[in-house]
Amino acid sequence: MVVRLFTICLYLTFVYWASSHISVDNVLFYPTLGAFSYFFVSRSMSKAESLKTILAAVIGVTCGSRLHMLSAGIITFLITCLIAIALLRILKIHAAPVVAVSLIPFFSKAPSFWVLPVSVLCSLSGLLLVLWGSQLAEVRWSAWKERAYSSTRGKSFEDVA
Repeated sequence: MVVRLFTICLYLTFVYWASSHISVDNVLFYPTLGAFSYFFVSRSMSKAESLKTILAAVIGVTCGSRLHMLSAGIITFLITCLIAIALLRILKIHAAPVVAVSLIPFFSKAPSFWVLPVSVLCSLSGLLLVLWGSQLAEVRWSAWKERAYSSTRGKSFEDVA
């Protein structure tokens, strides 16, 4: 778990750095990415559940972007909230960050309709890949440690050296 927590901190730092160097209004990094990071680390989810959460986030931010493009008013904000909550209920997931990411278009000015959905898809996909990689590293490290421990168990120091 510690490795994955450290990994998400490095990933968030990298995405923040990359976002500050990309000229698309810094939409690659958003605070909800931190919430998604902890959400994915703190729950044991299957790959299918993780991908379903990303799908819900992308659909939510796409709806939010589309509605914000039509009208940036309070009614479209309310409709976006309702759509995001309905998405969570329909897909049977408990991921509050999906609602938050759906509302990003109302607080961030993207130059194009597709910029936010693509940014959310890329950053969340990257997050999952990094987390899966760190989880694999943890499993392999534990297996290696267990093999090393079991091969030296019951032997004296002189036998091992």
